[in-house]
Amino acid sequence: MNLNAVLEMSPKTWDGTGMSGVKKRTFTWRFDSPVQRIWPLLADTALLNEAAEFPKHAIEEIVQSDGSMIFIATATMGPFTFVWDDKPQNWVNNRWFRHYRYFRNGPLNFMCAQLTIEPDESGCRADFTIEAEARNLLGKVILGTAFFSASEKTYTRLAED
Repeated sequence: MNLNAVLEMSPKTWDGTGMSGVKKRTFTWRFDSPVQRIWPLLADTALLNEAAEFPKHAIEEIVQSDGSMIFIATATMGPFTFVWDDKPQNWVNNRWFRHYRYFRNGPLNFMCAQLTIEPDESGCRADFTIEAEARNLLGKVILGTAFFSASEKTYTRLAED
């Protein structure tokens, strides 16, 4: 079986029981600067994606019959093209944001990034949470091995810069 076939498999295809649930990890940073100075740096997800060297993605805006919009994103990593429903970021300025991606293919069903930031005695504290759910065996392996530790390393490096 090739990797593309594995990417398309549903969880029930590979183990008959479905997934074990959402995996989640929170990383915490403290800054000597106030929230108003740190928020613009951490809340700029396009800048963070670029700095983390994630592949650029294209977003197609599709108007629905009721006037609402859906946003379909595509990105290529190596030989694979991934497609996802990119939900508009939900946020409160200088407090928190939450951004969901619901994948149409690939090893994950969805991923959510959430940042909360609040003042503390020396500046501010930021909690960055990543949640993800595997779609298939490859996704389960990714989430069970390096996904969260690599994310923590990347985002901590960016936060410290």
